[in-house]
Amino acid sequence: MKKFQLTAGILAAVCLVLIGIFTLVQNSLGGRLDSQEVCSRWAGDGTRYAQLSAFISPTAGLDEDSVKYSLTSGLDSAYVEASIKSNEGARLYAYSYSGETEVSVSLLNPETGLTAKSRVTATAMGVGADFFIFHPLKLLSGNYIDTYDSVLNDTIIIDNDLAWQFFGSPDVVGRQLQINGKTCYISGVCEVDPDYSEFYGDNPRIYMSYSLLADQSGDLSITCVETCMPDPVRNFAAGILEKSIGVQEQYIEIVENSARFTDRGLFERLRDFPKRSVRTKLVAYPYWENTAVILVDRAALLYVGKLIPLVVIVLLAAAELIIAYRKRKVFFRFAAEHISSAWDKLGQERRRRAKKRLELNEAKKKSLPDKKAPQILSVPQKAPEEKSEENKDERD
Repeated sequence: MKKFQLTAGILAAVCLVLIGIFTLVQNSLGGRLDSQEVCSRWAGDGTRYAQLSAFISPTAGLDEDSVKYSLTSGLDSAYVEASIKSNEGARLYAYSYSGETEVSVSLLNPETGLTAKSRVTATAMGVGADFFIFHPLKLLSGNYIDTYDSVLNDTIIIDNDLAWQFFGSPDVVGRQLQINGKTCYISGVCEVDPDYSEFYGDNPRIYMSYSLLADQSGDLSITCVETCMPDPVRNFAAGILEKSIGVQEQYIEIVENSARFTDRGLFERLRDFPKRSVRTKLVAYPYWENTAVILVDRAALLYVGKLIPLVVIVLLAAAELIIAYRKRKVFFRFAAEHISSAWDKLGQERRRRAKKRLELNEAKKKSLPDKKAPQILSVPQKAPEEKSEENKDERD
C-alpha cells in the first residue's frame, strides 16, 4: 500500500510537470501571431472582447459600401439595444475589410518616361478601416497608408521582395511604381514576416486602399472582414456580426480568433477534427488565416499531450478512492481509534488544566490573611497622675 502511494505520488508529480510544459508551449503558439492577438491590444477597460474573422466567398459580391455602412450601422444598433456603450472619447469596436487580386507592376525611367522594367506580377491586397490594427506589418522604412482617406489614396506599401526586384534597396519611400498602368507612390516597405512565409505565396505583395485597387481592377469583392468587439455573452458578437454583414450562410464562415488557442477552442477543434478536411463553403482563406490554422492544429496535438497526464492523475485518484472503499472497515476502525484516542487525550488535558487551576486557587488562599480571626489591639498604659499641691495640703 505504501509503495503504491509513493509510486502514485511520483507519477502524479511528473504528470503535473508535463501539464505545465504543454500549457506553456500551447500559450507560446497562441501568442506567436500578431493577427490573433488584437483583443489584448485593443481591450483595456476590463470588458470581455471577441476577435472575429468573417471569410466570404467572392461570389457573394460584398462591396465596400456594404461594409462601411450596413455593417457599422448594424453593429451600432445591436449594441444600443444591448445597452453597451463605449467610454467617453473611445471607440467601442475595431473592424477592417480586405480583398486581393493579382496586378501587373512596372517601373518608368524618370529621365525618359519609358518603361524600365515591367511584367512583374504581384499580389495586391486592397484594405480598409483598421486593417493595420489587425495586421501590424513590420515596416523596414516609411509609414502605413491612411485607409480612411478616399481622396489621396494613391500611396502603397510594398514588401521587401518587390523593393529589391525594382530598386535593389528597401529605402525607396516616395518612389513611383505603375500598378496596372496607374502611378502610385511608395509610402513604406515591409518585411516578409517569417511567421507567415509558408503561405505568403510566390508573388511579392502590395498593400493599398481598397478603393484604389477596386478602381484599377474593376470588380473586386471583399473576402475578409475582421472585428474586435465586446462579447458580454458567448457567441453574442458572432451573432450580430453575421446578421450585420448580410451574406447568406453558405457564402460566409465566421471564426473566433480570440478563443481558438484556449482549452475550449482546442477541445472543439479536436471534436470536429474528422470534419476538418470537408469543405462545405466556397470561401478562400488569406495567408494569415492559413498560418493560424496550422498553428491551431499543432496546439490541438499539444492539448492531447496535456490531456493524457491529466487522465492519468484522474485514474490515480480513482484508484486511491477504490482502495479506500475496499478497506473502508479498516479505515473506519483506524479513524475511530484515532478519534477515541484524541478524545481521551483532550479529556486528560482538560482535567489536568482544571487540577492546575484548583491548585493555584488553593495557593492563593493560603497566602492571604484570615479575615475571621479576632484581632487583639494593645492599649498603651497611662502614667499615674501627680497629686496637686492642694490635695497634699488637705491631707496635712
